[in-house]
Amino acid sequence: MKKLFARLLASQGGVTRGAMKIMLISFLIGAVVGGIFAAYGGEAEELAAKSLLPEAGRLTAFDSALTMFRYPLIALLCGFAVFGVVAEPLICAARGFFLCFAATALMRLYGAAGLGIAAAASAVECVVSIPCLIYLAAGGFTTSSLIAACLGGRTKSGAMLTKGYVVRVLLTVAILTLGVVAETYLTPILTSFATGSIR
Repeated sequence: MKKLFARLLASQGGVTRGAMKIMLISFLIGAVVGGIFAAYGGEAEELAAKSLLPEAGRLTAFDSALTMFRYPLIALLCGFAVFGVVAEPLICAARGFFLCFAATALMRLYGAAGLGIAAAASAVECVVSIPCLIYLAAGGFTTSSLIAACLGGRTKSGAMLTKGYVVRVLLTVAILTLGVVAETYLTPILTSFATGSIR
């Protein structure tokens, strides 16, 4: 284990473009599938819509932190396991699925106004959390690939655990923390404004 960790620290590189592309494609595939499921689904769209719409003035810091950190944290942790090679794309696909599923559900429930409601409800998350998720998942995919190669007796460059990457992860955490503040105070206002058009 010490030898493996030493290789991770000594390797050069970081998040590869190939890994980023895989995560982006996985997210988009999940989003398309989620939209199709919601468009042709039954009563599930109402439940999905309710899960996306926070009540104005009722969104707590804990709720916001859960929204911002849940998927990025899972992606970060999976990067330190061999199964991360499979898990990282699935995490991105799942995020895209649920986001697009809920947005399409709102459009089914409220028509054209649903698009504005979906945008207001998920604006902060789309701007802050999802880019951080894609970045951390790509880094986790790179590191997980390296772990698998090391355990198999092979060597591979492009590890995540470089000094530069650690700094970028800390920066990502800071961005997500700012996102929590924005999600707590801004999202209920935007959502309340957007839902006013259908009341």
